[in-house]
Amino acid sequence: MVRMTIGRRLTLWYGAIWTLSLCVLATSLYFTFAHNLRAEIDRALDEELVEIEMEVRGASDPETRAAQFRKYFGQHPFYAIQVARPDGTVLFTSDLLGADRLAVPSSVPDGKGMAVENVVLADGRQFRAASRLVQSNDGLFIIQAADSLELYHGELAQLVSVLLWLMPASILVALAVGSWLSRRALAPVDRLTTAAVQISATCLEDRVSVPDADDELGRLAAAFNDMLDRLQRSFLEMQHLTADAAHELRTPLAVLRNEADVALRASRSGDEYRAVLENQIEEIERMTRLVDQLLFLSREDAGVPTAAAPISVGGFVEELVNDLQPLAVDRGLTMVCSPLPNCQVAIEPDRLRRLFCNVLDNALKYTPSGGNVSVTGACRTDSIEIVVADSGVGVSPEVVPRLFQRFYRGAMARGSTSGSGLGLAICQAIVTRHGGQIAIESQVGRGTRVKVSLPSAAAT
Repeated sequence: MVRMTIGRRLTLWYGAIWTLSLCVLATSLYFTFAHNLRAEIDRALDEELVEIEMEVRGASDPETRAAQFRKYFGQHPFYAIQVARPDGTVLFTSDLLGADRLAVPSSVPDGKGMAVENVVLADGRQFRAASRLVQSNDGLFIIQAADSLELYHGELAQLVSVLLWLMPASILVALAVGSWLSRRALAPVDRLTTAAVQISATCLEDRVSVPDADDELGRLAAAFNDMLDRLQRSFLEMQHLTADAAHELRTPLAVLRNEADVALRASRSGDEYRAVLENQIEEIERMTRLVDQLLFLSREDAGVPTAAAPISVGGFVEELVNDLQPLAVDRGLTMVCSPLPNCQVAIEPDRLRRLFCNVLDNALKYTPSGGNVSVTGACRTDSIEIVVADSGVGVSPEVVPRLFQRFYRGAMARGSTSGSGLGLAICQAIVTRHGGQIAIESQVGRGTRVKVSLPSAAAT
């Protein structure tokens, strides 16, 4: 089945609404016009009854009355006149009636009132007749005046013919106008579609024009451009990540190849081969850690579901600090952990360990011997805050926002081969995934302060 376009559907809806409106308007016009015509006929009949009543009341005897009726109403060109007694005896009829007679109603109002009805004569002619009871000096009379409905039906038929001709024409015009309006209204959508088709992964810098940012299509175009901005940033980040990952993997692979080439150039002793294999294992472990970190980040970006259960962050971090105390002592550092609040957070233990291991490892790594590292915490209304502060080398404030970039390593870290520049990126991914925040404050030569805020299990 062929599906209609939005423009055609809008045109059909416009035409259907216009047709329905015309039908309602035409029906209202028809009945209003018919009512006004009948009202005008009734008014003219009432005036005619007044004249007949004057002749009935003014006559002194029946002979004079009959002569007056014949003189004034006998050959009346417009109205059929009839005078009768209440018992049905017809006293006078005008020539317009011919051999036919108007039916004498059994109940007729007197005074200013009148009874009005549509009658059909024996020859098929249709009249609208008005009757009134009149008191004269020689008794009661029922006077009747009737107007032919031929002109009335003719005017209604003419109105119907005009409407039947005008309505289809106006509907066709409405469909044409509706089609033009729909094409004009949807033209920006066509331009948006054309631009979207032309945009590809290698051409994300193109944008669609925003004709009017205040209307719906303008907001749609603006939202589409915003989406392209986000896609472009994502592609650039992906390209940078791919390039950085290739660069990070190329060095250990080159080391492995060089060591293997050197070992194969000549015969070596068992100890020399062992040394080569140990160096290669070290490089392989480094690559394994890097691949594991990249895989973890890709899963966090993809939002892979996790089975998180409430865990006490304070107790977990205290145990982690105790585990790292020997490392701090080896480096000549003082690491102090204040009593942390027992606040529950819905997070996997592995992710929680990765988060604070990376933060504490950076604090220990970039703090010179003789320095100190402190861990404090506080339980807020709906979150827990853990602060890791050190007296290390620190970084300048303008560098702080770049610390969360993947594979970014500051000047102090570039000389070290133990890191890959993904630790803080992993921390940010974990915290963001669980609805928390991580912030860094640092000054060169005065240390760094990292604040991790995670929503409590009760709040989530």
